[in-house]
Amino acid sequence: MNKYIFLLALTLSPLSYTSAQTVIDIHVEQNPPLKAEAATVVTDWAEGGVTLGADLVVSGGDGHYSYEWTDEKGTILGTEPKCTVLQPGRYYLKVSDGAGCAVSSMFQVNTTSGIANARGGNGTSIEVSGHTLTVETTSGLFLLRVADTAGHILMRSTYNSNKADVDLSNLADGAYIICVTEGEKAFVKKIILKD
Repeated sequence: MNKYIFLLALTLSPLSYTSAQTVIDIHVEQNPPLKAEAATVVTDWAEGGVTLGADLVVSGGDGHYSYEWTDEKGTILGTEPKCTVLQPGRYYLKVSDGAGCAVSSMFQVNTTSGIANARGGNGTSIEVSGHTLTVETTSGLFLLRVADTAGHILMRSTYNSNKADVDLSNLADGAYIICVTEGEKAFVKKIILKD
């Protein structure tokens, strides 16, 4: 683990006008910033529950992590990196390190009315590998929209096939929102592009 090291030298002069000086070296170590990232922070409800944090990546800090999952009311649900929830709603993960630094993330579990579930529903599948997006549908006609996390549409295309491999190499590494619309059904998924 990388640590940032800062050295500070202080020169102290007595109040008299002598040339005597004292140098005190102060050694300060700071850990890299604590980060907790997950590609899937919005998901659809599934019978039997949904596991949150399955793709969670924690980095930085001092390397000694603790986890706390809570619901909207602040009730603690678990203290592991993953948490299975039994109903739709908002859930919060707080990741702390041994130095007292903490970051929090919100996870949203939606009811599936209006949005088809990729594991069944309308059969839509969205996968990403590097900067290539693969979309598979059952209808053979779908609209694909790619947006940044602020909601700005960066790409909009209609496809007349069940499967399309879409080159996203013109987009920088980062998080994007993919929306696939088939007729009156839509599937939305957050993806991470990285080389």
